[in-house]
Amino acid sequence: MNTCTSLHRNILTLTLALVAMALPLQAALIIPVTYRGNVESNGIGNGAYQQNNFKAEQGSYNNWFGFNLASQGPTTITSAKLYLHNELDGVTGSGTFTIYDVSPASQATLNSGNTTPGVGVFSDLGSGTSYGSTGYSTADNGNYMIIELNVSGLSDLQTAWGSGFFNIGGAATGTGYTFGYSGFVLPEQTYLEITSAPAAVPEPGTWAAAALLAGGASFTRWRKRAKVS
Repeated sequence: MNTCTSLHRNILTLTLALVAMALPLQAALIIPVTYRGNVESNGIGNGAYQQNNFKAEQGSYNNWFGFNLASQGPTTITSAKLYLHNELDGVTGSGTFTIYDVSPASQATLNSGNTTPGVGVFSDLGSGTSYGSTGYSTADNGNYMIIELNVSGLSDLQTAWGSGFFNIGGAATGTGYTFGYSGFVLPEQTYLEITSAPAAVPEPGTWAAAALLAGGASFTRWRKRAKVS
């Protein structure tokens, strides 16, 4: 192979590699639920389990979801979606399902597995700062309901990231119920999908300069070999 051609090929390969390194990667991170459940209007709950019923019905049942984020490394979250699967007969009416923040006291009570968290916790799960909402109807039977967290939700999620639990409360307003028979929903069918900002990458001028330097070094070595031969 011609030495000059080989040199050019090496320079091109290096340049392409540097360009690839400069491109940001934004793979979504999936975090399955740690605990989930519901609380009735009389203050009775069903404990804290990964595969637990999380039925929601206006005035009767509010639900909740807990995610352990203690082991997560530093990152800047740009978006997050909550995925909740409905059983084939999980929805009997129509309305709106809204998710909310959960107070630290309620979070501690729920995560402890307390089966009598109280009417105050029931109210807390369906009030406060809204993280987002979505409509529900029988068309959601057998499908996922997906709620994108708003600015408030993202802020609280970022605060909890790497430090402990992030809990979400939920309440339905409308007719019938949603997430019925959800004790059959697998844990991996209840999860957060997290998108983070890509790590900082070199400016185009940086990798271009690196390519030129590498190319210059290769060219110098080629000239030396040419003189010797």
